Amino acid sequence: MKLKILLKIVVINLALFILLLLITSIVLRYFIINDNAQKLKHSNLYNSNIIRATYPVYDDIPVDDAINLFTDYAGPKTTYYPFLGWRRNEYKGKSVNIIDKDLRVRDSINHNIENSTWFFGGSTMWGTGSDDKNTIPSHYAKLTGENVLNLGESSYLSFQEYTQLSMLLAKGYKPKKVIFYDGVNESYYCNTNNNQFPTHSRAEKWEEYIERYPRLGNKYKKLKNKVKLNTMDDSIKMNINLLTQYFELPYVMMYKKIFNKTVIGADTTSGVNPLNVDIPMTEYTKKRKYKNCDLSLEKVTKATETTVNTWLMAHDLIESMGIDFYVFLQPTSQVSQSVLKLDYLIDKEKQRIADEEDSYKAQYTSIKKIWLEKCELHKACDSFFDISNLFDGIDKPIYIDAVHIGPSGNEIVASEISRSIN
Repeated sequence: MKLKILLKIVVINLALFILLLLITSIVLRYFIINDNAQKLKHSNLYNSNIIRATYPVYDDIPVDDAINLFTDYAGPKTTYYPFLGWRRNEYKGKSVNIIDKDLRVRDSINHNIENSTWFFGGSTMWGTGSDDKNTIPSHYAKLTGENVLNLGESSYLSFQEYTQLSMLLAKGYKPKKVIFYDGVNESYYCNTNNNQFPTHSRAEKWEEYIERYPRLGNKYKKLKNKVKLNTMDDSIKMNINLLTQYFELPYVMMYKKIFNKTVIGADTTSGVNPLNVDIPMTEYTKKRKYKNCDLSLEKVTKATETTVNTWLMAHDLIESMGIDFYVFLQPTSQVSQSVLKLDYLIDKEKQRIADEEDSYKAQYTSIKKIWLEKCELHKACDSFFDISNLFDGIDKPIYIDAVHIGPSGNEIVASEISRSIN
């Protein structure tokens, strides 16, 4: 009897404590956040994913909407897809919607599979940091009135795009035009530990799984059953995430205000907080050499030949069907940072740019050289557009990290694609 009374007291007190925390959170939100919106925008309290929502790229939209772009970005789960690797599962969110159970593609303005322009690429084409209506394909649709299909997927390399293209054709679909938007993810070939051409960014993980498969078999079955029991609708998960974020953020702000600390994402091993933004971009120099296309002529040649050969195979396949094919070498801060104002990026990203600059420049230079050497034989020279310096001279913020761009950058890219091919 005494135990029941004790438990009852504990439960009541716990409920009152939680209620007090929620009420305090609402009060703190009013005094700390609502009265300091500009401070919130430029604070470094978020993890390295959501912190991008506070950049000046998003000054024109409410902070909560910008944050949602990245909570939605992390929302969809991925599943193995035969011959391709992984693709995001179907998902319904406020900013991101993954549609079509078979194709698993991101929704777009004028979305259509048939009689449309197919866009292939990695996460930038997919639209990291933008809602469905502000991706490159959606902006292209707004500019041209054409139907579009956004086939971008995070970390995809050109060979995966070529495989995906072949699979769609094998299923009987036919595009009006085909666009490959590549360059950034092709740098995976330049990683110091990579000697496989072609490959993809998760190859090493898959090899580890295969090696340990006998031991993981039973664990996988148990995990699969556990997932089935705990599966909930994506929209419910999204709302839970947003609710948690709403009540948690005021306490994070208060901790920052009282103790003057960044509480999320600190690099305690080096003594340097990678979320700081206090060092100008111009002061960064290379510290790590994890991409080495600038150090090995053999490596950069193999890497870029793989990329160019893949583009040419895609070109020959599509042109043989009487369909136009185009390749765009995408912009990235590593090849154009000297003219960009990137001081607002967190220190971790600025260091990444400095570490990767030489390798990216060697890679891009080699890609253009090898393309010119091979394109004439395929009658493909007019299909290639180098837009790697597209943002040169633009004063407004474009990048949300070392490689991804915001909605305004997507609009500029879409406009250039439309101008180039139409």
